Amino acid sequence: MDAGWVVTRITLHFTKGPPTTNVVPVESGDFAEVPGFECDACHSDLRVRGALTGHSRDTYRATALCFNCGHQIGTLEAQVDTIFGIDEDEAMLVHGRARVYR
Repeated sequence: MDAGWVVTRITLHFTKGPPTTNVVPVESGDFAEVPGFECDACHSDLRVRGALTGHSRDTYRATALCFNCGHQIGTLEAQVDTIFGIDEDEAMLVHGRARVYR
């Protein structure tokens, strides 16, 4: 996520169990806390980090990994505020190129 996006919603889809939107990013951006959950592998309070796998028009997807032990928890989806979609906005904001439509 290069363009400094405003994240409007983060959803954690667990490998087992229903998803949660109670995902709280820390200020440093290194991980997000998931209050009320613990890692299945190391049994610590759940803190997740994402390994980016792709994106759609307005949502980044990542493999959710426990920040403490690296165990795969599920999938993270971060929906961002975008005008024309991630690819178009990034082309404009990061690279300064706008498309001309005729």
